[in-house]
Amino acid sequence: MTSVETIRQSTRNAMAELLDLAKVREGQLFVVGCSTSEIVGKKIGTDSHLDVAQVVFDEIYNAVKAKGLNLDRKSTRLN
Repeated sequence: MTSVETIRQSTRNAMAELLDLAKVREGQLFVVGCSTSEIVGKKIGTDSHLDVAQVVFDEIYNAVKAKGLNLDRKSTRLN
């Protein structure tokens, strides 16, 4: 599995690039849906990781709030 710190940095970089390219405006809604299984290289729904979910959420939340966006998320049950 990729280290949690590597996932944190990758998420931070991806969010910076995405929010820059998307030309977001304050007050817009940002919707998140992801699979921690896929993040660690497994088939969706087969290898959930709370530690990965926490760092990904933290980085997305920080990036979205810094731009003044509203956050929504798609939640699924963990294995």
